[in-house]
Amino acid sequence: MTIIEAKGRGEQKGITLQFRGRSIEVDTLPKIKIEMVVKEEIVDAVINAITDTARTGKFGDGKIFVLPVEEAIRVRTAERSRENPWAFPLFFIFYFCTFSLSEARTCIN
Repeated sequence: MTIIEAKGRGEQKGITLQFRGRSIEVDTLPKIKIEMVVKEEIVDAVINAITDTARTGKFGDGKIFVLPVEEAIRVRTAERSRENPWAFPLFFIFYFCTFSLSEARTCIN
């Protein structure tokens, strides 16, 4: 699993901040991106864990994307996934949301 702090925007379309008496449009907001590669049999459990924990019903709850992993290569040994068919099928799940990093940690624990 990888957790990345990022900036982006979705339905919220940014915010307006006041700085030294001036309005400043900020069209990107702090986001968290969580990436993981999981076996097929736990894909639904991971999706349910994220949605059950992260859903507030407000804009910014995020989106989950699920993609099949066609191949994985271990850099250290150059071992390829096709040499270990027991490891597949795998799916790459990534989730974007407007949570802070501490909120994301709560979500994944």
